[in-house]
Parts: sequence; C-alpha cells; structure tokens
Amino acid sequence: MKKIITLVVFLLIASAGSAQSEIKASFGALPHDEKNIHSGTIEQILANPKIILDNKSYHVDSFFISFLPAQPADLVGPFTIAGDKLSPRIMNSLRDMGGKSGILFIDNVMVSASGGKRIVTNNVLVKYTR
Repeated sequence: MKKIITLVVFLLIASAGSAQSEIKASFGALPHDEKNIHSGTIEQILANPKIILDNKSYHVDSFFISFLPAQPADLVGPFTIAGDKLSPRIMNSLRDMGGKSGILFIDNVMVSASGGKRIVTNNVLVKYTR
C-alpha cells in the first residue's frame, strides 16, 4: 500500500511539474510515454545514465534520485546528484540491488542557462526490469 501511495503522489507531482516547466527532462535513451514515464532494463540505465534536456541552452545542475524495488522494501533515498549523470555509487547500488524490477524517482531537477536563470524542471519516473 505504501508503494502505491508513493507512486500516486509522485505521478501527481510529475504532472504538475511538467505543466509549469518550459524545459522537458528525460532519462537517457529510454523510451517514454506522454506522461514522461520511462521504461527499460538496468543494463540500459547503466549504459546511458544521464538526464537529457530538450532545450540545449540549459544544462542540469543537480537532481534527487530515489529507488523503490518491486519486492517488499522501503523507498531508498533521496540522494542528491550533482550534474546530469548518475554517480558511480548510485550505479553500483542499482547494479547490486536485489529483485527483478522497480521504479526510479528523479525529481527536483535543477537546470540553468548561461545567463544564470535557474529553474526546476519536470520529474522523471523510470520503471526498470532486470
């Protein structure tokens, strides 16, 4: 039940963030739907572990990431990541995490332009499998 509530809250936040942002963030080369819900394998995530922005005038300063394994477990995180790429520690955690599937929550994506304007863009949800 806790997982369902967490997912519903995240989806509400993600949809609200998308409507307010002028820049759209996505994750790596993973396919995603109109609600920006990505899906892929752990191998695909580790092969291209970065946030991609649709506006090349901006770059990612930082973001938060949390994981929710599909097997009964608590939410892990959030962890703050500087830059646009998953840290080696997070990549090792994903690689070593038990279970066959789960969800990555990426939120509070801070982006900025060369002129100094900083904004928070949309949240990203990644459903992963082994």
